[in-house]
Amino acid sequence: MMNENIEKRREYDLPLSANISEIHVHHYVINLHCDLQNQVFHGSTTVFFTRRPESNPKTEQPSVSCHVICSNSSNYEICERDSNSYNPESSNVVQESNLTETVKTDEPLLHLPKFHNSVESSWSYQHVSKETSELGSSSAHLGKTQFLDKRPLSESEIGVSPNKQMKSSVQAFENTQILKKLSSKNFNNEGDTKIKDFTLILDCHKLEIQNVSEENVTSSIDSETFSSPDCLIKNTRTTGTPLKFELGDQCLKIQVPDCKKDQNELRAINISYKTLDGHSLKWSKDQDGNDCVYTHGHWINNRSLFPSQDVPEALATWQAFIYVPQGMTVIMSGDHNPQRKQLENKMECFYFWTSFPMPSSTLSLAVGHWKECKKPETPKNEVIPYRVFGPEILMTSMNAIHQYIPLCLEEVTAVLGQHPMKRQEILIVPASFDSLGMASPSVLYLSQSLLQTDLSMFYRLAHEVCHTWFGIVIGPVDWTEEWLTEGFCTYFEDIIHLRVLRRLGRISEEEEDDIRDLRDLIKFRILTAEIQNTEETLQTLKPDCTESGSNKTFVKNGMNPEKKYLQVHYLKGYFLLRYLEKLAGTAKFLECLRKYVQQFHGKLVSSQEVLQFFIHKCEEIAATGLTASELSSVWLECSGLPSAVSDMIEKVKKGSKTVQNVKSQVDLFCESYRKRKSESTIIAELKDCSPDELILFLELLLDENEIPWFGLSSLKKKYHLETCNAEIKHRWCELIIKCRQRSSSFYKDIQDFLIDHQGMGVYLYGEMMLSGRKALINLAHKCFKQLQQSMGIDTYTAVHSMLFGE
Repeated sequence: MMNENIEKRREYDLPLSANISEIHVHHYVINLHCDLQNQVFHGSTTVFFTRRPESNPKTEQPSVSCHVICSNSSNYEICERDSNSYNPESSNVVQESNLTETVKTDEPLLHLPKFHNSVESSWSYQHVSKETSELGSSSAHLGKTQFLDKRPLSESEIGVSPNKQMKSSVQAFENTQILKKLSSKNFNNEGDTKIKDFTLILDCHKLEIQNVSEENVTSSIDSETFSSPDCLIKNTRTTGTPLKFELGDQCLKIQVPDCKKDQNELRAINISYKTLDGHSLKWSKDQDGNDCVYTHGHWINNRSLFPSQDVPEALATWQAFIYVPQGMTVIMSGDHNPQRKQLENKMECFYFWTSFPMPSSTLSLAVGHWKECKKPETPKNEVIPYRVFGPEILMTSMNAIHQYIPLCLEEVTAVLGQHPMKRQEILIVPASFDSLGMASPSVLYLSQSLLQTDLSMFYRLAHEVCHTWFGIVIGPVDWTEEWLTEGFCTYFEDIIHLRVLRRLGRISEEEEDDIRDLRDLIKFRILTAEIQNTEETLQTLKPDCTESGSNKTFVKNGMNPEKKYLQVHYLKGYFLLRYLEKLAGTAKFLECLRKYVQQFHGKLVSSQEVLQFFIHKCEEIAATGLTASELSSVWLECSGLPSAVSDMIEKVKKGSKTVQNVKSQVDLFCESYRKRKSESTIIAELKDCSPDELILFLELLLDENEIPWFGLSSLKKKYHLETCNAEIKHRWCELIIKCRQRSSSFYKDIQDFLIDHQGMGVYLYGEMMLSGRKALINLAHKCFKQLQQSMGIDTYTAVHSMLFGE
């Protein structure tokens, strides 16, 4: 029976780490062997952490139930549904007597730094100081590291050259003031520490934990970093002290004994496991029919890939060793391109690392048989090096990316400042990808739906590039406030995209503002329709507005499959920024946004901080008398749309010549088919359109009660709709579904769209079912049957609900 408290929080709420205020993870070492055939990773993760200063859990952590640790006592009792209660006979609990084949060695396992009080902390629990916010700055010198892998591989070396000036992951415990508090709080008169046994709680979901042990850490201080240039892989298992653990649905609870060390002593816990069928990983086949896998952790992030503190404020560095058969492509976030080493048994190891502390949710990994799409020529003065990967069958289509991405990177850095990453990888993922794009540090996943020769869909590529600044380098302190990432990227996507098109000679400078207005109208129509069909709780951009404190225990609607397909936080956030732009003027507002990027580089922000920044830094906005509280109340904390958006759109309808021309064209077309003019006459009367104009044209046609089949036939022949971009095709499919007269001749267009653009076609299933026409209902079931095995869990759930009910 579902716990009563979780019912109040909703079944879709996502539980978060329960003791991040007590345990500070600094670094992860991830070892993964990829078995594509059996769809599993075997591996281990070593977690390096220190304990935070002692505090009163009763006042800092609310008591919660189900799926999370109830932290209302010093023992951190597991809630009833979260885990199996500890039992020495339980298979989920590792005991020392159960460990076999452990090789004992006198060699120190790991050489890592001892934290010292001679440096200031560069990263705090939530924020990084402004002085150390530049990439490459170093706030501490860390020790040279030697790693011994747990798998039976032959001895090999992987030489790496990470940035020795990395931003240290050493955080709160380097601070002199905190160390003084520790010394007065944790030592008795004899100088012995008073450290008690404690619990390390890590987020994980659908991992089979095989054993947990504490590894020896020999501290030293020198000029090296966690990301050592001399990482050894040895044919031996490491020596460690077995630890007891309990595994719940969303977390792993490890009982860590008192080691009689200083509270700020660095410790290491190694967790061996294999992955199961968790949502963080998407096992699929690429367009060439080859097996592949990529991280798909947007909702529960990476907790099905490796155990970690899976919350935004838990920042850490990491290293990863990925073992695959030779000839495979491995793409992963990290500082530089991977170091590679050929191993025995036709295996290969890819070594990645990051020197920039990040939330574990930002780590990205993809393994497959993808090929690199080579650049047509050696570029000059690249902003950062980039590479493009994808299936061989799409290689020709992928060349369009080389035409676009160098200019995109130039324009985005011209607006926002220096690019914070050292490289950019772009991967065209399988057709089953349920989005248009996804960004992580140094890696962008793109849908094949973007590969249009006219570049009209590449506004979404610009969107994903902007996530490097909004979502990766600057993130929301509360995951619920997604508008701080998606709204900002949606705002910048048009600005960057249109600048690139202008440089390519596809539009003129005079056309830019008019195109932005036209796209505003399209966005408004999408948002209005969505709000009319969405429950109010999903319409607010700041749903946690009534809660106090920054330590969240849940993300509201964090696992709600419906939310995944909503654009409210994209578009409502966009219109808030567009509103502020119109108050300030475009040039002034872009200048203010550049200052925002500089000030909050490397920090986690709240909505209130952002709104206050705009008011304080932009005189034009401040002059209106608006306050941050007023903006938050009207735009973030309420459902529906502020009246300012409607006012903005009314001005667009009256003032945009392009919008007026499209509206006139729609009126003429409707009059022609009502008078039953011949198809050739209708085609002759239709004017050529840009992709954006054609989208608006079809959008306005959807408002009509009925369009006869010969009208649709005229449209298809005039605009060659079968070759247009995916957004145009989507609206074309909607028109087909709406038409009741002989429209079956166009049904193949719907089928092709659902197969080729799976991330965009989810709602078409619902429209087909609501049409009530047997042929369309049968087509919906046919397509679902064909695609269901490759669908992601959220897509499958949403479509299944449309076809078969709740």
